[in-house]
Amino acid sequence: MTWLFTKTPLSFFVMDLWRDEAFSFVMAQQNIFDIIRTTAIDFNPPLYYILLHYWMILFGDSEIAMRSLSLVFYGLTLFILYEIMTQVFRIPFKRSIFYFIFIAINPFLLFYAFEARMYTMVTFFVTLSYYALWTNKKKLYVLALIASLYTHYFSVLILGVQLFEHLLSFFPQEKQIGILVKVYRYFTLSFLRKQLNLLAKSFQFLIPILLFFPWAVYLLTVHDFGSGDFWIIVPPAKDILYLPFVLYTGYERVFGKYYHGEAGYTGFHSYLNILLFLLLIIPIIRYLILFISSKIKFKPANSQNHTVQNHKIFSLYLWAFVPPVMLFLISLVSTPLYHPRYFIFAVPGLILLLITSVEIIAAWIDRGIMNIPKPRTIVQRIAPHSSIIVSFVVLTYIISLTQQFNKLNIQYHYKRDVSSLYSEIMAIRSDDEPIYVTSELDYHLALYYARNAEVFIFNKSYTEIPSYVGKVLIPRDAVIFTKPLYPLKAYVVFYNTFEIYSEI
Repeated sequence: MTWLFTKTPLSFFVMDLWRDEAFSFVMAQQNIFDIIRTTAIDFNPPLYYILLHYWMILFGDSEIAMRSLSLVFYGLTLFILYEIMTQVFRIPFKRSIFYFIFIAINPFLLFYAFEARMYTMVTFFVTLSYYALWTNKKKLYVLALIASLYTHYFSVLILGVQLFEHLLSFFPQEKQIGILVKVYRYFTLSFLRKQLNLLAKSFQFLIPILLFFPWAVYLLTVHDFGSGDFWIIVPPAKDILYLPFVLYTGYERVFGKYYHGEAGYTGFHSYLNILLFLLLIIPIIRYLILFISSKIKFKPANSQNHTVQNHKIFSLYLWAFVPPVMLFLISLVSTPLYHPRYFIFAVPGLILLLITSVEIIAAWIDRGIMNIPKPRTIVQRIAPHSSIIVSFVVLTYIISLTQQFNKLNIQYHYKRDVSSLYSEIMAIRSDDEPIYVTSELDYHLALYYARNAEVFIFNKSYTEIPSYVGKVLIPRDAVIFTKPLYPLKAYVVFYNTFEIYSEI
């Protein structure tokens, strides 16, 4: 048990909260109406905090209890991904089980499975929306997408991607010769009937927009969009080359300081990035091969199945890369927003793309073995198992690199010990003695770990506090510049130490 909770990602489950998680606690312990009001002024929608509010009523507000909500959504995300593999992509059971393990140890998903924030929850709803879309479950799709919009604002990028794909279906797929023929095709009765049918299907995309519209109006009326300050720095343009690695691991370039003394990437990161790049271009190579084959009048077997699969693969590319690329481009020209956890809901798309690539490689090898002229004794025996063997070899290699990253992630993403500091303070302070924090980043942590104590931010004016640190939950009278008069004492916290202040 000691090894599990110190040397594996389960250690994130039992660590002390960090400031954003403490903010979740302070936000969720309000009543529902206050949660709705304050989230509209803050930076995230209210659904996660409302759900966490009732979760804490049922299961308590310890670190493990709060993080268990994300763990539940992590398990549900794995289940939906398994359903997509088996129902949508028709991957056989044996390989699906192995792919399930591959998904379960993904560093990005695993880290946020143990964090009391909304990122795993929005990932589940986005994944569920794709499952519902591909299995033609319209009511489930609307429910999943509207829930994702009320969990994280950036999921609107997914709505945009799905709507874009739907709009593409309004145009005829057949190749036409000449402008007059194209015009004629656009006005035939059959084409108009098809357009009306597609328009009817568009309502499943419009309903989430209509249901989110009231909140958007309320948000515009109460939120202050005037402040352009934000804590994320503008990414170097070359960082876009590391997008597959970042999307797969959730790596934040600032942690490069722990690896090699400066923000950035190591050789190991580059190596894994290249491997991911190579896998991600496999579906493109397959498409080009099929396209060239069709041009030379060679019609491959199951061409209709290939077309359907190509559409799904195209959806996966959009799902995986449009959100992070859009945030990257916005960060270069406007407010920096390119930060891994803000596009975590794109990770399932990337993972499914990697699995699809392995499936394509396995199919190529299968076909190559079956084309070997007789006699092929030993080859014949391994042919039925070649797909499993290839999948196992390729993914085992990626898993080995993943585990290497997970090991480093535990070391460098370790959350600092806060509880022991406040336990020491609470053991010696009197009930009427306040706690001062010298950084606004520690304010919500102090509220969580020093229950029933008055907490103030010391030697900093209210206007100096940036809005992105949860200022919406910091009242104006929570800032103070004076020391208490003896015999009253104040316990002043400096990051991981404290001093006792009093004046005569």
